[in-house]
Amino acid sequence: MTLIFKFIVLIGPAVGIVVILTIITIAKIIVSIIVIIIIIIIIVVVVVVAIITIIIIIMITVMNMRDGVLTFERQHMTKRDVANHK
Repeated sequence: MTLIFKFIVLIGPAVGIVVILTIITIAKIIVSIIVIIIIIIIIVVVVVVAIITIIIIIMITVMNMRDGVLTFERQHMTKRDVANHK
């Protein structure tokens, strides 16, 4: 009986340490995965925002160019052109 008890006392802490180390390792892996996912999400958000911003800038530029062309045409129209334009 004492031999089994000694065995449990000797093996117990070792098993406990192994379990704790395993839990710590799993926790580290989970944390690293979460961190990687967060970084990926941040990168995706930044890329999406950049793309949207570029699209908006292009749209504004195109609109301004179109407005510029129209105002240029209006400035250089004669009265007959204006009448025909309507």
